Amino acid sequence: MDDELVSTFLDEGAELLDHIEPTLMEIQQAIKDRVKPDNEQINELFRLYHTFKGSAGFLGLERVTNVTHHAESLLDLVRHDKLDLTAEGIDLLCRAIDLIRELLETFSNNNNDEGHDDAVEAMVAELMAAAEPETGQQTAYTVETTPQPVTANTQEDDAIDALRQRFLAESEDLLESMEHALVLALKKPNDSDDEIQETFRSMHTLKGNSAIMELSEIEQLTQQAESVLDTLRSKTATKPSRSIEDLLTIIDVLRGAIGEYSAGGDGSVTGLEAFIDVLGEHLESAPKPEEVQSTQEAFKLLNKDQKPGQQSPSESKNKRTISEVFKEKGGQKTTTENKRQDVRVDLAKLDALINSVGELVLAESMVANNPVIAECEDETLQSAIHHLRRVASDLQDIAMAARMIPLAGTFKKMMRVVHDVAKRCGKDARLELVGEETEVDKTVIEKIGDPLVHIVRNALDHGLETPEERLAVGKPEQGTVTIEARHEAGEVWILIKDDGKGINREAVLKKAYDKGIVGPEAVDWPDEKVNNLIFAPGFSTAAAITDVSGRGVGMDVVKRNIENLKGRVDILSEFGKGSTIRLRLPLTLAIINGLVIRVGTGRYIIPILNVHEAFQANPEKIIVGPDGDKMIRIREDIHHVIHLGEVLNRPADNNELENGLLVIVEVDKRRVCLMVDEVLGQQETVIKGLSSYLGDARGIAGCTILGDGSVALILDPPGVLHLASALSEQTVP
Repeated sequence: MDDELVSTFLDEGAELLDHIEPTLMEIQQAIKDRVKPDNEQINELFRLYHTFKGSAGFLGLERVTNVTHHAESLLDLVRHDKLDLTAEGIDLLCRAIDLIRELLETFSNNNNDEGHDDAVEAMVAELMAAAEPETGQQTAYTVETTPQPVTANTQEDDAIDALRQRFLAESEDLLESMEHALVLALKKPNDSDDEIQETFRSMHTLKGNSAIMELSEIEQLTQQAESVLDTLRSKTATKPSRSIEDLLTIIDVLRGAIGEYSAGGDGSVTGLEAFIDVLGEHLESAPKPEEVQSTQEAFKLLNKDQKPGQQSPSESKNKRTISEVFKEKGGQKTTTENKRQDVRVDLAKLDALINSVGELVLAESMVANNPVIAECEDETLQSAIHHLRRVASDLQDIAMAARMIPLAGTFKKMMRVVHDVAKRCGKDARLELVGEETEVDKTVIEKIGDPLVHIVRNALDHGLETPEERLAVGKPEQGTVTIEARHEAGEVWILIKDDGKGINREAVLKKAYDKGIVGPEAVDWPDEKVNNLIFAPGFSTAAAITDVSGRGVGMDVVKRNIENLKGRVDILSEFGKGSTIRLRLPLTLAIINGLVIRVGTGRYIIPILNVHEAFQANPEKIIVGPDGDKMIRIREDIHHVIHLGEVLNRPADNNELENGLLVIVEVDKRRVCLMVDEVLGQQETVIKGLSSYLGDARGIAGCTILGDGSVALILDPPGVLHLASALSEQTVP
């Protein structure tokens, strides 16, 4: 098979499955709430399975097609109110998805879906049985009898509009691709196999997309055009050049119909039956003429333009060409307007683009800060430098925006995790998502999937109580896990909350003491420090090892993975009421805006999002604390002062606060003053990772190259405060 075709199918297949599972979970929750599932959700599921089946069938994946076909048939009964979808039905469809994923993995490795025959046979049997329930099946939900006010479902409308825009954009791309390929095929009739195959694939895709959008007339015309293309690729066409010419005209017809749909119409094809009938002439030598004939007859029954007693085009003695029909029906090329254009780009290429933009930003900084340029008073040169800086900044913003994608996809994958783990643990749980539209760098999203899974599993297994335990303490029988995302102080915060029993301080301390992780002194530790013990390797409070948890592997990996992203993990818990795990992540791992400072002979960069202000210390505002620490009063607020040179073990020019230059940084809504020797300015900074042989450089987020070509370390403000706190504890007598 064509490698690009296989890769595209696997990518799009994974996207379809990632859409199916969350929709199944939403329907399951509706069933639990004894509310009839939303019809649009059922229809969406049906369309997703239908699309997947069509793509798998095109590639000859019989087993995948078999499973998706029977799942689609089951949903078809549900959407026509002939069957109620139950919780057991949802479980069955989820297991069908698991099997499809296994088959896709086999296809990815072996270029076929062979194997798993017993599993496929058993799954098909279950799906068929579910589609033929016993008479008198009980409804799994109740319908509200009280009239409800009609309100606009904005989220649903947005989803439909997004699907429509995607269809329009992809359709135009497909039509342009087919048009280009067919023109090439005309120019080299004896060597056009690749062009015909490409056109066939595009026409097949357009047919499937039209079916999803329920544009039946466009679907019918593409079906007939696909049959003509099949005669071309099988070398059974009697007049190949004529067939290609007619297909080019059909593309204009399709473009007009899709343009009419884009303008708010219903996507009807003027003269549909005439076009189908004339295309049918090219199928006289097709391998299965009986199928073509029956298709033509079916289309004739739909003839809207034919008047009573009038002969159909196929019955006329004077046959017409496609071009003649096109002119007769007033055909004209219509292009879609205001369409969205999407391009699938390899992430490696996007990474290369980001790196190149980063180097451009550095090069611009080196040019702008060159002493010769800085001293030059030529207005033309300075204007050019300013223009270069603006263009580099705009290009950087565009490149970064191209990598930013919403967290919705990652969050919705957790719906299946909650479903499976809750079922294994015998618990009743629902997942609530907040702020899933929050955007993060794609690299960050790729690396938080596993940590999220571990945290959600722990919340269900260790956090939530069983339904009986919850009822006993006055809680609702069903527990809730909430995943929330939001932007906060230049970071992305992801909070995983549960309304379970919270962290038992005594149980954590006892387990940690038994394992030798802590000593007796831990009894006096604050709750925050005790809670952090769950991140210790091998730590677990589970009474027994299960297939869900208990081996102490997971939370230590979570902490390590998040810290590798230059993020942090915090735990907030109240015994008896629940826990919150807070992940604090950078927006991007590539470029930041930074304040350049100097301490001694070293230059450092503080992320500008952490910087509140910089000022010269006023001796009258200095306060000495009981332990001898010096603090400073700023507008009625008192701030601790950290000598950055001492923390970084770098000799500073000045150690006297009275003559010091202070930079206020904010970390966790806490403000402290960093004492530095000089503030050199502000610049866009490309983050470069430190070599692994340096080990864990606490307080350092990376390095960068300054405008003069020298290297500066990028400070990690939370790490700097942690180092300062540890240094303070060591110096206490």
